Amino acid sequence: MNDKKKLLEDHLAFAEVIAVEYFNIPMADYKEAFSEAYLALSRAVERYNPDKGEFIPYAARSIRNALNTLYAKQLRMAKMFPVSLDSAPLWKSSTGFGLSSSKSSAGKFEDSRQDVRRQVGLQETNSILNEVMNMLSPRERVVLEKIRLGFSLSEIGDKMGISKQAVHKISSPALVKLRAHLKSLGFRGIDSYGFLRTSSSGMKKKVG
Repeated sequence: MNDKKKLLEDHLAFAEVIAVEYFNIPMADYKEAFSEAYLALSRAVERYNPDKGEFIPYAARSIRNALNTLYAKQLRMAKMFPVSLDSAPLWKSSTGFGLSSSKSSAGKFEDSRQDVRRQVGLQETNSILNEVMNMLSPRERVVLEKIRLGFSLSEIGDKMGISKQAVHKISSPALVKLRAHLKSLGFRGIDSYGFLRTSSSGMKKKVG
């Protein structure tokens, strides 16, 4: 098995997890979201240059861009050709995918995906945060890492041998940079619960 094929197969579940976020795309079949995600992943594998950073953030951008394009296209179609609730896809069916199945089957399906979502979501968010943090200065990285771990400004100041006010002066512009970098990657930032939020959906990803 060559490296590209292995890279593709190792990240199929990753593409699926991102595609799940877009299951509310109007008039789109869930299989279409999966198909777009797989195609985008395949393109990312072909174009990936290891010298330019980690694969996961690069692939995530490629997949989200493809799904955002699909979302915009289908949204335009939905506005041009509105459908009634009776004829709309059954997104709220027992499985959540417009398929007829028992609630127990749906529950088992969702349970089986939860572990993959947590694992892949954690991997993605950590990779993205690491990439973004590397754009900051060493001192800014130290301060934000400690804030992320729950240290107060006073505690960070004590550890670094500087005042609380000095820590605040470091953290404030660093957070502005962090949010700007995250926004450029398609995220709305980090909320008070420590989740990365995409700009295209309400899905939240826990920061580990």
